[in-house]
Amino acid sequence: MAKSAIGSVFFDPDEQPSVEQYDALSTLKRDIKNVGLQLRGREARYLVDTHYQQQDVRKRLGQRILAAEKFGEPNALLRHLYANQLVIEHQSELGLGAFVRNWKVGRWMQSIVGLNVLIPAALLAYIDIRCAPTAGQIWRFAGLDPGVRWWSAAKAKSLVKDVMGKDKKVTDAHMAELAKRVNRKARNLQNLIKTVYAGKRTQENVIKAVSSRPWSATLKMVCCGKLATSFVRQAHHKDAYYSHIYYARKEEFETRNEHGDYAEYAKRRLAGDDGKTPPDKSTEAFKAYKEGMLPKGEIDGRARRIMVKIFTSHLHQVMYEDYHERDAPKPWILEKDPRHTQFIAPPNWPRDFPGKRLKEFYGAAT
Repeated sequence: MAKSAIGSVFFDPDEQPSVEQYDALSTLKRDIKNVGLQLRGREARYLVDTHYQQQDVRKRLGQRILAAEKFGEPNALLRHLYANQLVIEHQSELGLGAFVRNWKVGRWMQSIVGLNVLIPAALLAYIDIRCAPTAGQIWRFAGLDPGVRWWSAAKAKSLVKDVMGKDKKVTDAHMAELAKRVNRKARNLQNLIKTVYAGKRTQENVIKAVSSRPWSATLKMVCCGKLATSFVRQAHHKDAYYSHIYYARKEEFETRNEHGDYAEYAKRRLAGDDGKTPPDKSTEAFKAYKEGMLPKGEIDGRARRIMVKIFTSHLHQVMYEDYHERDAPKPWILEKDPRHTQFIAPPNWPRDFPGKRLKEFYGAAT
């Protein structure tokens, strides 16, 4: 790719691009799509993170432009930067779009109403099906498992001291007990110490490992924020499969709330018996709990989490069957809990989507 092509892409937003600039953009589009086809593992994650960071920069620029216009101040340079920021975002979307369409799982995700490029790219880049024999592993990594919480450094230090007592050396038995107490896998804590702290299993490093965030911040933001919001906004679409799940569950929760089904939970919530900090007395949430009911925000959050967990369980099934080329195991809840018997199959699957299988993706992953 010629240097002149890159240099001539950026132009004044108040002027029409020249023929040379249009040619440069066409060349860049083709090259970026070709590079997108080669994206794997760590590079894909870096590009996803960078894109969201660039979005934040563009949004801040937009707010500053509005503020400058409000006070009648000059903002030509801000608008110039804003326009070029849009160009950068568009270029990264081109690469990520080619990345998603290159894989059968990506094509399946794009067949779902509400998913286009960025969310499928993030999910494909961050979820490694080789490390997720069940959907529960994906839920944990995305921060969707309520049984996993983030321990503060002070609490982790107290816990480590309680487990080790007067012992100076950290043993495998200590690691197993710590993992049990924080509801994490000892293997994961060991791997964290090995990769981040050069394998030195000292008390200090163990405390850091225990107090480390037990989920991916980016994946949680994508699943609990962008994915959920995108689905909820598709209510008008007749084929919005997951949006319909959200509204059906929300209506169910609202009905049960009116009937007082959550009164006992509300008492525990006010007393802090559920392990969470009680709400401030000045909030609407406190007023709702005081009346023995769930606040509107919690009803919305519960419905969103169920919707997202159903989608991610479907994604797990699609990724598992694409990679292993055999049926995915039934969800644990269907095997162990007699109250749950209905299996919800993924929409649009199985279908012969174009694209490569995940075995090729991981074969070149870093």
